Amino acid sequence: FLGVISTTGSQLSLFSMTALSLIRMRGIVNNSMIAPTRVNKKAVIKAAMIVIGIVTASLSVAIVPLVTALEDYFVQGMFYDPDYKLFIGFPNKIKHIKILEAYYKNESFSADTSWTEISEKVDGMFTQSYGTGSLEKSAVHFYGNDGVCLFKYFVRSDDPRRSRTTLDVDMIDVKGNMIVWLMLGVNLLCFVVITLSYLLINIPAVMATLR
Repeated sequence: FLGVISTTGSQLSLFSMTALSLIRMRGIVNNSMIAPTRVNKKAVIKAAMIVIGIVTASLSVAIVPLVTALEDYFVQGMFYDPDYKLFIGFPNKIKHIKILEAYYKNESFSADTSWTEISEKVDGMFTQSYGTGSLEKSAVHFYGNDGVCLFKYFVRSDDPRRSRTTLDVDMIDVKGNMIVWLMLGVNLLCFVVITLSYLLINIPAVMATLR
């Protein structure tokens, strides 16, 4: 959960700064940056909604990569029992598919094959050969293969988080990842809003100085 905590913290800081910048800019522009004599119920509810919104957005960014229903998009690979020499390290989906294509010669696989289907086929390989059931394995999740445990904005071409386009030869991804670009866009928008807000905040002070 270190990745969730670090990502939540970074997004929480960014979203909070954006919200505070907008609130301060609005107060300066409307000349309403005066502390109220008393806080009414409406102001408390408004502040609570802003805090809840910021926390919810930050947690969503961090937790979405761990949702089981999205494992085909975020799972990096699989760790297998060391006794199974066919799968060394944590092979990704492309390596799995190449092995399955070599074993199941009459079946076709693509980069869109789900991890559930891959798991069933791998179990089938060892069931037929060794009479075993489900293999001992564990998924390498979104944060699991990175020592810094941060939201990874830059990915390799074989990373499952990239939008997948199957090629006839090696099935390497060629398109950018929508979620990566979405998060970069959201964070860039926040920085732009913060910058513009403080520029607008400083304009009245500069104008007052020139008078």
